[in-house]
Amino acid sequence: MATETALTAKVDGSAVAGLALAAAGARHMFGVVGIPVTSLASRAAAAGVRFIAFRNEQSAGYAAAAYGFLTGTPGLLLTVSGPGCVHGLAGLSHATANAWPLLMVSGSCAQPDVGRGDFQELDQIAATKPFAKLAVKASTIADIPRLVFQALAATVAGRPGGCYLDIPSDVLHQTLTQSEADALIAAAAAAPSPSPPKHKPLDEAIVKAAELLHRAERPLVVFGKGAAYARAEEAIQKLVDTTGIPFLPTPMGKGVVPDAHPLSATAARSLAIGQCDVALVVGARLNWLLHFGEPPKWSKDVKFILVDVDEDEIELRKPHLGLVGDAKRVVELINREIKDQPFCLARSHPWVAAITKKAKDNVLKMEAQLAKDVVPFNFMTPLRIIRDAILAEGSPAPVVVSEGANTMDVGRAVLVQNEPRTRLDAGTWGTMGVGLGYCIAAAVAEPKRLVVAVEGDSGFGFSAMEVETLVRYQLPVVVIVFNNNGVYGGDRRSPEELTGPHKDDPAPTSFVPAAGYHKMMEAFGGKGYLAETPDDLKSALSESFRARKPAVINNEPPRAAAAAAGDMIKRRFFRQDHGDNSATSSSSSSGSDSDPDLAEEEEVADEEVEEQQQDVEEAAEEEEEEESGEEEEEEEDEEELERTQIEEEEASGYQSEDSSGHDVDGPSVGRSKYLLPILLRKGSLSDDDDDENSSPMYEQDHAIDLPVKKAFSRVNADSSKVAANKDDPLEADFNNYVLKCKSVYKCKLCPRIMCLSEDMVRVHLESKRHARSKKLLGNGRLKMMLNSDGELEEEAETHAERHARTIALAQQVQKPKKDSGRQRQLRRRQKKRSRNQLEKKQQPESSGKEGAAKPEKSDKKDVKPEKSDKKGTRREKDKSDKKRRKTEK
Repeated sequence: MATETALTAKVDGSAVAGLALAAAGARHMFGVVGIPVTSLASRAAAAGVRFIAFRNEQSAGYAAAAYGFLTGTPGLLLTVSGPGCVHGLAGLSHATANAWPLLMVSGSCAQPDVGRGDFQELDQIAATKPFAKLAVKASTIADIPRLVFQALAATVAGRPGGCYLDIPSDVLHQTLTQSEADALIAAAAAAPSPSPPKHKPLDEAIVKAAELLHRAERPLVVFGKGAAYARAEEAIQKLVDTTGIPFLPTPMGKGVVPDAHPLSATAARSLAIGQCDVALVVGARLNWLLHFGEPPKWSKDVKFILVDVDEDEIELRKPHLGLVGDAKRVVELINREIKDQPFCLARSHPWVAAITKKAKDNVLKMEAQLAKDVVPFNFMTPLRIIRDAILAEGSPAPVVVSEGANTMDVGRAVLVQNEPRTRLDAGTWGTMGVGLGYCIAAAVAEPKRLVVAVEGDSGFGFSAMEVETLVRYQLPVVVIVFNNNGVYGGDRRSPEELTGPHKDDPAPTSFVPAAGYHKMMEAFGGKGYLAETPDDLKSALSESFRARKPAVINNEPPRAAAAAAGDMIKRRFFRQDHGDNSATSSSSSSGSDSDPDLAEEEEVADEEVEEQQQDVEEAAEEEEEEESGEEEEEEEDEEELERTQIEEEEASGYQSEDSSGHDVDGPSVGRSKYLLPILLRKGSLSDDDDDENSSPMYEQDHAIDLPVKKAFSRVNADSSKVAANKDDPLEADFNNYVLKCKSVYKCKLCPRIMCLSEDMVRVHLESKRHARSKKLLGNGRLKMMLNSDGELEEEAETHAERHARTIALAQQVQKPKKDSGRQRQLRRRQKKRSRNQLEKKQQPESSGKEGAAKPEKSDKKDVKPEKSDKKGTRREKDKSDKKRRKTEK
């Protein structure tokens, strides 16, 4: 009786959808509930599909996409109608771009009300079609089971991707009996799949592929996230071990074969792709990640064997040989063919030896940079600590989620993956905002693994509210935020951009400095840590990894490190845009699986570090010469001032400065006290504010742990000293020359100096730059300064005009060389001899009489005024010449 009652009980469309999803094998669903799908989420959960409720549909969509990659089964995304569907498009399109299976299910307005302006009305089929392999709509409750099975099958058929199912609200409220619903679900499950069969490559093509690899002098195996999705790790590792061919993974292909494998060409990427003659590419598209498979990065004679599940992809790329099929199956067939005709490149083979030697050399260079604990943090020190902590976890290895610009770029060159599908990043599109959605998906899909997110503060901000979701579900996720106060860590504006009515606003790339991101986690009941030193970070990682609870570690590298890494990225784009053959095609703003691989990053980093070291040495030599010349000029000035006794010692502050000379403004907008003392490029810092190069160009790689630890220590000591002693003689300068403009401090005498804190502006007031400006002001030679409104006064010409005038002047007038100290000493002696000779000539000749002694003495006194007049004239001439030389300089 009870059974009959259950079979005749009514179930609505929400219940039928939940039952159909469970019957199709779904185990998890991500989304945001609301009208009209709230009941659907509850019904699905009752049927056995766990629903993870997010705070935003975008993050839920990214979670569903990553779930499809990690599990090989479609991820499910549930959204409300209208704007909820639009938000979900981010995840749907992301899944399709990355070839990951995802089914997006959305409610929509009732069908009778379509076109009448109903609540959240939108043509959602039309909106989703450009991003979906299949977009269908259930017109009645009876359509739901069939369309659920059809859409789920389409997500994994052929090239995986996203599909969309629309269920109107009136359909969700229609009813059936339980027995009718069960029958519809059973019929849908038994129906033949509409998906096309998987292609099996021809035997002749497999034989040809094996022969190409066998005959190649410099073969290479390249694999990407498609191989990871296909679970091809065993087949690919067997191929590598059997043949001895070096291999190269793309970023999310890392771990398919362990990074620690001796045949890895990851650290010799440029050599590998530039000189290989046959490349077997498995599950990786020849897109901009792999430089489209074209010269100059690749040899013009390279023969590609392209393995892809999508025949259209092979037709698009036109490889030497295309193998259409599942990556795992195709590689297994190649292995079987090689087994019949075995070959193996010995480790002494010239090609293998060259790859391994280059990789070893680059790894040693990178490890030398990683070896030191640099304080304040750069990007390398904390990433090395994080890498070591992750490796210490052993197996199963943690899933690493990498998101950001600088953080992800540098992290690719440091973090190691030895197990497949343990690295997630921004993907083919380079999408920012994926971080915490990925984390939640990984924690749900791989409950035995710890999840570690390494994110920049910009990337973290896109999905930061999902820390509440982590706490709500108590997921084992540790989020490490590289808090460098903004995108690329600083003000990226040029002096020309610091104008206009909103010039006092923070830069578009700047965030609130020293934000307490760890306190966000604490606000929801999770654990927060602030890591400012290596010991802080090690302790936080140890405790959070052991606890396996939601945690946020707020790691604060200095703005200088981020700004330098940002400039490194800009240089790469410059090289790419201008055709530099040594440039990478990596993306910075959204580096991803489409970014160039870890190996090229290391090689470029090594080249830039060497270049940087040379520049630092040259800058140091120039700085010493300039300071030596300045000191000698000051000595001469002091002698003249003492002789004339007509001026005060204006340069007392200037003279008391230490030899660094350029520690000007601390972590300010676009500059940093940590960076300037150690990374001065040739001609990058001017003597006066009116010089065209007064805004330094930071040419610093992310690896700044060069021999500059002493400079860092000195600057930190200076900063601490200033912070501890605010009631000093600088108060007069602070009151006279400092303007408070909204969130920044400006110096009237140094218009391009802006600081974010009072302590930093005091550091600037003690600098040589400020003292030099004061001296110019006292001499009436300061060309630009700010008025009380923070606007430039007497700016007679633009930066470009000033630059053109300077170049023209340099071409017309030869710059006089500075006299060395020895030359100045000889010149002063010559002047002294000239004065003595002049005095002797002016003395009257002695008459030889005794009574003439007193008149002679009196006459000597009488000529003193004449001597003084001549001396004054000479002094004025010397000063005029000196002023002219400085002006020409």
